Amino acid sequence: MRTVCTTCNASFEVPDSYLGKKAKCKKCGQPFTISSLQSPQLSTHPAPGTQSTEPQRSGNPTPTSRSLGSHLPPSGSKPIVAANNSQPASTIPGIPKERAGPSVTTAPEKKTWASIGESERLRYVMSCFRGSFERPKTSGTYRIGLIAATCFMLMLPIIYVGCIALLGFGMYWHAVHSVSIFSHVRGRASLVAVGIYVAPLVVGAIVFAFLCKPFFAPASRSSRLRSLNQKGEPLLFAFVEKICQEVGAPMPKRIDITNEVNAAAGFRSGWWSMIRGNDLILQIGMPLVSGLSLQQLTGVLAHEFGHFSQGTGMRISRLLISVSNWMRKAVYDRDGWDEWLESTSQEVDIRLGWILYLARGAVWLSRRLLWCLLMLGYFLIGYVLKQMEYDADRYEAIMVGRNSFRSTSQRLRELSIGYEQALGTLSRVSSEGKLVSNFPQLTLAHASKLKPEVLEFLNKQYELEKTQWHESHPCDRDRVQSVSTLPDEGAFRCQLPASALFQHFEAECEGVTKDFYDVALGSRVQRLKMVPTADVIEENAREDKAWESLSVFFLDAINPTRTFVLPNYKVFAPADLSQAIGLLQKSQQLQRHSFPHYATIQDERDHEESKRRRSDHVQDMKRKLSNVDTSILEVEPPNSEHHLPSPDESLAASFERASMIRLHTACCLLHASEFAAKIPESAEMQNRMARILPVLQVLDNDQSALLQFSQRYAYFLFVFQHFDRMKGDKSMLVREALSCSETLVESMRVFRSSWIHLAYPFEHAHEVTVGQQLTPEILDHEDVQAVASAAERMIDEYHTLRGRCLGQLVIAATAVEQHIL
Repeated sequence: MRTVCTTCNASFEVPDSYLGKKAKCKKCGQPFTISSLQSPQLSTHPAPGTQSTEPQRSGNPTPTSRSLGSHLPPSGSKPIVAANNSQPASTIPGIPKERAGPSVTTAPEKKTWASIGESERLRYVMSCFRGSFERPKTSGTYRIGLIAATCFMLMLPIIYVGCIALLGFGMYWHAVHSVSIFSHVRGRASLVAVGIYVAPLVVGAIVFAFLCKPFFAPASRSSRLRSLNQKGEPLLFAFVEKICQEVGAPMPKRIDITNEVNAAAGFRSGWWSMIRGNDLILQIGMPLVSGLSLQQLTGVLAHEFGHFSQGTGMRISRLLISVSNWMRKAVYDRDGWDEWLESTSQEVDIRLGWILYLARGAVWLSRRLLWCLLMLGYFLIGYVLKQMEYDADRYEAIMVGRNSFRSTSQRLRELSIGYEQALGTLSRVSSEGKLVSNFPQLTLAHASKLKPEVLEFLNKQYELEKTQWHESHPCDRDRVQSVSTLPDEGAFRCQLPASALFQHFEAECEGVTKDFYDVALGSRVQRLKMVPTADVIEENAREDKAWESLSVFFLDAINPTRTFVLPNYKVFAPADLSQAIGLLQKSQQLQRHSFPHYATIQDERDHEESKRRRSDHVQDMKRKLSNVDTSILEVEPPNSEHHLPSPDESLAASFERASMIRLHTACCLLHASEFAAKIPESAEMQNRMARILPVLQVLDNDQSALLQFSQRYAYFLFVFQHFDRMKGDKSMLVREALSCSETLVESMRVFRSSWIHLAYPFEHAHEVTVGQQLTPEILDHEDVQAVASAAERMIDEYHTLRGRCLGQLVIAATAVEQHIL
C-alpha cells in the first residue's frame, strides 16, 4: 500500500496492516496518520480536438496496441490536459494541492501540462509507479552459454596470434634450412630451385602481412552525441533515477540523445569504463520519444536498465562483440592491399605472376579457416546476446505489463517505417534547397499515417519472421512469446506522451536534427535553408494527395514508359459550357470503357518491350565477352488476372487520348467563372496551372529522348556488372564503359540546354530552373561514378517532376468534376 505524508507530500510503501496508525515521516520528521493513497490513473478519453497517441486498428493480426489508460480517473480528481507540440493531448487526473492530504477533493478544472510546476509534474509521474517491482531471475542456460562463449571467443585471438607466429617460424625455418637445395642442383635446374626457395618466402610474407593488417586497422569514428544535464532536464533525470532504483541498476553517468528510433545502454569510455565499474551511459533516440507514450518509453528504459543490472553479462558481452568485430574485419574487410595483390597478379608476366596467384590462394584459404571460427563464434555470441535480450525483456514486461510490451513492439516497427519515409521526404526537400528543422517530428508524422498496405505488410512480416541463429536480437514474435506468462499490467501505468519528461523537448529535437545534418551533409548544410517541419508535413500531404489523385484519375494505368500527353498546353474558359461538359462526360465514359482493353494490350507490350531491350543488351555484350550475365533475360510476366481474353485494339488506342482530353477539358472548365466561384482555391489552382503547363509541354516533348537515355543508362550499368565476370585483360570493358559514359554526358548536356531557361514550377529555397534542378553543370565522362549518379538522379527527377505536374492538374480536374458529375 502507498501512503503520503500530509506535511511534505512524500510518498512511501507500507504494509496494509499499518492503515490508520501513526507514523513519522522519514523526510520531514513530522508525524502523520497512514492512509491509503490511490494513485491517479489516466482517462481513456482524450481532450477535445485531440487524438489518441496510439491509433486503434481493426483486424490487426499482430499484437495490437491497447488503450494505455485502461481505467477511469478516481472521483474527485482534477483533470489536467497534457499539452505537447508533437503529441496529442490527454486528460489526466489532477495532482493534490500542496500540503493537502489524499482525501481532499476539489471541483474539476483543466490545466495544461506546461502550466503546472516542476514539483507537481514530478509528484504525478512518480505516483504512476504502483506496487513493487520484482526483479526477474537470470536463467541457468544463459549463464552456461555466457561461460562457453567467453571461453571460446577468448581462444580466438590466441589461435589467431598462434597462426601468425607459426607462419613466421615456418618462414624462418624454410629460409635457414632449405638453402641447402642449391648445393644439389646445376644449370637450368638452379632456376627451379630458386622458385622452390623463393616462392614460399614471398607467399608467406604476403600472408603474414595480410594477417597482421587487422592489428593496425584504424578505429571507426563515432558520431557526434548530444548530452543532457540534470539542470536542464530535471524531470527526466529524476525519472531515470527512479527506474534505476526499481530495477536495481546503477544510475547512468550521462544521458545522451540521438536522432534514431532506438535506445541503448553502454559503457561511457569503452574498455576503461568496463574496468572502473558502473561507468555507464544511456542513449535515447528523440524520434523514439516523439512516438511513444510515457508508459511505453518507461518499458524501453526498463529494458535498457535491465542490461545495466546484468553487470558481468554486459562486460562479457562487450568483450565478445569486440572480439567478433575484430575477427570480422580480418575475414571480410578489403582495402588497397587486396586491390594491389589482385591487379599486380593479373598484370605481371605469368612466369612471375604464378607466385602472386599462389599468394592470393593462400590468403583466401587463411580467411576461409578464420571464417569457420568466426561462424562458430557468431553462434555462441548470438545465443548469449539473445538470452540477454530475453532477460531484459522480462524487466520491461514486469515494469509496464505484457500488453504494453506488445504494443511497444508494434509501435517500434511503425516508427522505424516512419523514420525511413522521413528520410525519403528529407531527400526530396533537400533537392529543393530545404531542410526540416525537427526530424523527429517528421518521423512521427509519417509513422502516424502509414497506409493500410504498409501495416498489412508489417503484420505479415511479424507472423512469418523467425529468429536466426547468427542474429544478436530475437524476432519480435519470439520476444512477445517469451513474456506471455507475465501479468497484463505492470508496476507503472501512465498515459502521458513520453515527451512530457522533457522540459525543452522541441529544442532537444532540433538539436539532434542539427547534429544529424552536420554528420550526414557536412558543409552542404550551409547551402540549404532550414524550414519549419510543419510546413514540410503540410506540403508532403499535398504531394501525397496529388500522387493518389493521379493514380485514381488514370485508373492505375499511368506509367513512366507510357505516353500520356495533353491535346493542348493552353487552358481557357470554354465558349460553350454545355458542350464542354458533354465532352468531359463522354471522355470519362470512354476512358472507363476502354481501360480493360488498354491494360490487357499495353501490359503485354510493356512486357515484350522490356524483354527486347534486355535481349539487345545481352547481344551487344556477347560481341565483347563470352561470359555474359543472361539473368536479366528473366522478366516476370505481367499480372493477367484482370486481362481480357480478346481485347479490342481500337478501344485500347483510345484510352490515352480520352484520358488526356478529360484532363484538359476539366482544367479549361476551371477557368469558367461559373465553376471558379464554386471551387475553393480556384485562383491558386489557376496560377499553379500557368506555371506547370509550359514545363509539362517541354518535358513531354523530351519524353521519347529521355526513355532512350534510360535505356543507355541501363546498358551502362550492365557493362559494369561484368567486370567481376571477366578474367584477365579488362581494357575492352573499360573502353566500353567510357564510351557509354561519354554518350550519357553528351545527352545530359542536350537536356540541360533544353531545360535551362525553364522556370522550376514548384517551391524552391532558391531561384532555379528545371535544367539546374535536374541536370549537372559540368561532368567529366572519365569520372564514371559521378556520371552514373547524375544520370540516375536526372531520370528519377524527370519522372518525379512530370508526375508532380500531372498530379496538380488532376487535383484541379477532380475538383471540377465533383461539381459536375
